[in-house]
Amino acid sequence: PSYPLYAKRYPLILSKFPDSSNDAVKGLLESSIDDLGEPGWDNFFSTGRINAAKALASPYQSYVQITAPELDAGFAGGNVEIRGTATGTFLQEFILEIGQGETPEVWTELYREANRQIVDQYIFTLNTDGFPDTIYTLKLAVQNKNGTSVEDKVRIFIDSSPPVISN
Repeated sequence: PSYPLYAKRYPLILSKFPDSSNDAVKGLLESSIDDLGEPGWDNFFSTGRINAAKALASPYQSYVQITAPELDAGFAGGNVEIRGTATGTFLQEFILEIGQGETPEVWTELYREANRQIVDQYIFTLNTDGFPDTIYTLKLAVQNKNGTSVEDKVRIFIDSSPPVISN
């Protein structure tokens, strides 16, 4: 969903949960999305349609964010430290995955942990030596005990080719 669609629903959510942070409201809205089309994210429907009624009825407030590396960071190989935040009242687990390309169809699980919340903490060290030079997407997802989920994605670039000097 686009940020203007989120913005229109923020006051509604805050009217019921006035002490919620902006991140908590965003997480609640994301966890209430009705998936449309192919399961999960797809090019046509994106993540789906925000369901404000579902958000208002939910006792679950979750928030997830990859805090490092930053969006569009580039690496020439070596280790990449991944940090993040995964919180929620009824958090069941968080899962870190990587996929090749901007909209991966296949994800590889890097790390999973149950019943633990983290705030801007170390999650995993990814050794990118031997990775083909291309775009990769990191995904951190929170799964709640009621089956809802919230995710954050960060695109990174791997380019280990030597620099070319031109005259």
